[in-house]
Amino acid sequence: MGRRVVASYCSSFLKSEMLHIYRQVKALRGVKTFVVTKEIQNAERFPFDNIEVIPKRRTKSGGRLLCTGASIRHWMRCWSGTGLI
Repeated sequence: MGRRVVASYCSSFLKSEMLHIYRQVKALRGVKTFVVTKEIQNAERFPFDNIEVIPKRRTKSGGRLLCTGASIRHWMRCWSGTGLI
């Protein structure tokens, strides 16, 4: 069996008051881990190598959204096909 993978989703990685989340993610041992986030904050305070940023959706005039593949469900389907999950 291959090495297990843990994907942690946090909408903003990481705000100053979220030290507890950083400690939990860094404490994982024996698994490959990465973080999925919409934005990165305080990168110098919370160094972490494996972060995947979900691109923001672009809007079209009239307020309609274009599908850019930014939904978490679509993102997870894409990654599962690569063998990383």
